Amino acid sequence: PHSQKSGELSEEHKETATQRLLLERATMDETAP
Repeated sequence: PHSQKSGELSEEHKETATQRLLLERATMDETAP
């Protein structure tokens, strides 16, 4: 169960990181001249 939980957390973290990256990119485009 521990390893399974760890895997789930890793997947969630990966998704969050991707979303953050996309958000950062969008913000940069918005602030870009």
